[in-house]
Amino acid sequence: MNLVGARWWKFDIHTHTPASFDYGKGDLTLQNITPREWLEKFIEKGIECVAITDHNSGDWIDRLKVSAEELRQEGNEIHVFPGVEVTANSNIHVLGIFDPSCSSTEIDTVIARSRYDGERGNSNAVAQESAEKIIQEIKSAGGIAIPAHIDMKAGLCTQSSAHTIKQICK
Repeated sequence: MNLVGARWWKFDIHTHTPASFDYGKGDLTLQNITPREWLEKFIEKGIECVAITDHNSGDWIDRLKVSAEELRQEGNEIHVFPGVEVTANSNIHVLGIFDPSCSSTEIDTVIARSRYDGERGNSNAVAQESAEKIIQEIKSAGGIAIPAHIDMKAGLCTQSSAHTIKQICK
């Protein structure tokens, strides 16, 4: 690919794989999907970049990166950005999105530094660290932190403490 100048990309920044317990919401056929099939669903919809933001897990990242490379060699436009959705101790969900060179191991390190010791993929278990600390860990690992689904369950704007919201926004 040899692009000159700016270009718009179709990018989904919040995706889950079978590594997240809630992926497919009971559809057993989706639980057995391969990384290649998972990526092909995005290609079919014209999506060119996906951030893998499974709940408290980086398990599928390396497999998806391999499949994305194979698909690109076949002429498809698909790029994987490693990430994670960490559940803070206040039950605020925080996305971390990283450079494409980041591996599953590096995502696991962010999860460990968040002091998450629940089952990987479970969005109901929480880390021992606050949302503020998790954001710091994501940033120190070179990622971008984004509060997930801010106006829904486990979102930043559902918090009753203006102090918490102010701290996170700083």
